[in-house]
Amino acid sequence: MTRARTCWLLTALAIQGLLGGCATSEVWKEGKFARFHEPVSPLEIRLFSSPQRKDVLVGYLEEREDERSRKWRAYWLYQNVEKVNARNHPRFESFSEAKHLAEVPVYASREAAEGRPRPELYAVLTGRRNEFTLYSGERELGTFELPVYEDSSGLVKQILLTPPALVVDAIAVGCVLFILTLPYSAMAIADAN
Repeated sequence: MTRARTCWLLTALAIQGLLGGCATSEVWKEGKFARFHEPVSPLEIRLFSSPQRKDVLVGYLEEREDERSRKWRAYWLYQNVEKVNARNHPRFESFSEAKHLAEVPVYASREAAEGRPRPELYAVLTGRRNEFTLYSGERELGTFELPVYEDSSGLVKQILLTPPALVVDAIAVGCVLFILTLPYSAMAIADAN
């Protein structure tokens, strides 16, 4: 290989390196546009018992990551426990369903619940960011997490940014090919004249 061709090849490789690789793969990098919905801190939670459904309506104040907007959410605890544990959003209900249900006391700590009359059903915050433990008298019914789930807007952004990323990738490949074939094209033009 001649010295000129070696220089052209090294220049083409340098340009490809400067372009940073594949724009499309950058758009589809896991977590690139992920935004999460999660309970506010400090936790604001209200629980309501439904003997007919044999379930507990959980109401909590939620915020979207990186935003200041907050919204009250409600869902049935036992009906959605698998979805919440899998980091998916539960099937949300109208918070107005709570108006016909008995409110379940929620204590900030186990110590705060001590010395008070034990209601049939009550909850204690565990001290972890999104957890509470449900009790029936002295019997622990379980510890439950509140929903933390990814917003679907990240996927929409990825889909919308894919066509421009493909164009950028095509331009990068075209530039490299142009630079690689330039010496040969120049020689062919020179030989034709």
